[in-house]
Amino acid sequence: MLFNVNRILTADVRTSGIILLTTLFVAILILLGLYLLFANFAPDKSPVFINTANVIAIFSSVAMSLITVQRLGFKSRGGKYYLSLVAGTALWACAHSIWAYYELGLGIETPYPSIADFFWLAGYPFLSYHFYHSFRVWKQARIIRLRSLFISVISTSVPIGLLIYLSLQGSDEGGFDLTTIIVSNLYVVGDGVLLVPAIVIIWSLRRGDILLLHRILISLFIVIAMLGDVGFVVHEMLVDETTFAQQEWIWWLVYPIAYIVLTTGLLWYNRISVKIKNNVQDALNKQYPYLEKLWNETTDNHKSNNMSESNMSESEEGFVEHVTNPELINHKIENTLRKTNEDILILISTEGIYLKIKMEIYKLIKILVELNVDVRILIPGSDRLRDLAIELEKHSKFNFQRLYRPLSNDSVIFVIDSNAILDLEFKKDENISNSEKELLIYSEREAQVQSNIVIFENCWMLPLLHEKMPNQ
Repeated sequence: MLFNVNRILTADVRTSGIILLTTLFVAILILLGLYLLFANFAPDKSPVFINTANVIAIFSSVAMSLITVQRLGFKSRGGKYYLSLVAGTALWACAHSIWAYYELGLGIETPYPSIADFFWLAGYPFLSYHFYHSFRVWKQARIIRLRSLFISVISTSVPIGLLIYLSLQGSDEGGFDLTTIIVSNLYVVGDGVLLVPAIVIIWSLRRGDILLLHRILISLFIVIAMLGDVGFVVHEMLVDETTFAQQEWIWWLVYPIAYIVLTTGLLWYNRISVKIKNNVQDALNKQYPYLEKLWNETTDNHKSNNMSESNMSESEEGFVEHVTNPELINHKIENTLRKTNEDILILISTEGIYLKIKMEIYKLIKILVELNVDVRILIPGSDRLRDLAIELEKHSKFNFQRLYRPLSNDSVIFVIDSNAILDLEFKKDENISNSEKELLIYSEREAQVQSNIVIFENCWMLPLLHEKMPNQ
């Protein structure tokens, strides 16, 4: 039961991308057209227009970032990842607001450096975390190539070093104060740090990536914003005041364009990822009954012990043992688990059976910790199993996931080294009303072992497809 998410709504994704890019292009043209209108017919209002456009564009980016975090969940991995983008853009929004106040409210033509620069510079660490976090995610998927990282660092370091050198040269000739020099070079260094992941992300993109457009747009946001920073710093440090006053508007128009690009990228990400999640949900819901049927058939086969040796095919041959004595059951499980050499799979089908053998589960965990083997555990998605999840997180060799849905039959399945299974369940006692007795089945039959492995791997796959894939 493998699902290729990239095939879901491919035509719709392509159409949405074309519409979105067209809208983005039109929005940029409108922005430029409005500025030229102000510049020709009301030049004294141009600073008001530029500052207003900047503030509206950046706060739109902050709002869209918050919507993304809210949709993903503040405590989720994806939510925390985009929360750093919210923090970075929010700090930049404060910076733009302060700059606008200085320029429009106080009448300072170029408030540089000022307190606004503190907020701009403070936003760099948060944005850096957002973009460099992609390296870890993509490294796991083996997308990023070392060559792209090396070329990105070199291609960024050379112009950044040159800009720092020219700024120092210009400061010697122009007599700029130390604060201006430091602030300017901090911008240059911060831009270089952000450009590295942006270039690597663009370099490493693949055509079949379902979120290709989103990653291109958020990377272009960095590239365009950095272009504005470099242009501003170069004009401030190296060009005389008259020329700078005449050309400053060019660089200030770059910023709203960058924020429009970011907002568009986030808007598209939210729309497409929601569609992906809904379609994955539909696909899983359609496939789940087949998994449930396989589970029922497998557990029913475990229960039936009336097959004669003569009726068993060669693939069904193997040692099988049924244990009903509670003391012998615990002894059998512990002894079998202690013989594990490499790995073990554990599936707890429902919350009910977990509560019945809660103490035994914790005792078995201690045994497995001592063995130092790889363990994967599937547990029901219930708040009453929160303590178990916390306990499992303490051990590096343990990897657990919550079931996409509880399975119908109450069972705990152990698959040991892909060679044997232990199936623990409770069945009604026919002699005593409202009473249950334990039944443990140990089997080395290849067909039964492989059936349980198939069930486990599919159950392991479902939550990954449902929760993680749409947010990558």
